[in-house]
Amino acid sequence: MATTVTQSVDTREYAWSDITVLIGGKPITGIQEVSFKANQKKEAVYGKGNQPLCLQPGQIDYSGQLTLLQSELETLESAATDGSLLSLNVDILVNFGNPPQPVRTFLLKGCQFTTAERKISNSETFMKVTLPFIYLRQEVVA
Repeated sequence: MATTVTQSVDTREYAWSDITVLIGGKPITGIQEVSFKANQKKEAVYGKGNQPLCLQPGQIDYSGQLTLLQSELETLESAATDGSLLSLNVDILVNFGNPPQPVRTFLLKGCQFTTAERKISNSETFMKVTLPFIYLRQEVVA
């Protein structure tokens, strides 16, 4: 049976200023971009005939990416016991605030960064770093 989705007419879209990101419980002010996603393998199951009987869900994997100012990267690295961003295991909280509507909060559990690259060119006035990560679970907290 298909699910019906309804949309409220009286809504406001989230703006960048409505978003708060916490890494390991610490608010990150030097963040410029955040993205996260869940992927699930799905496969058509066949029986008699040439049409699928159903769609069978498989494993779910989670990944995301943060773009931070270089100073935030250094703060994260200093929190690691060995000074390496790649050894951190943290929870990331992404809060979409949009008063007076309810706040939407996602908890990304068990995040680990997969790449730590620094890069800057001669035309830039500051360094920003993109940090891909994977995680174990995604929960909607509020």
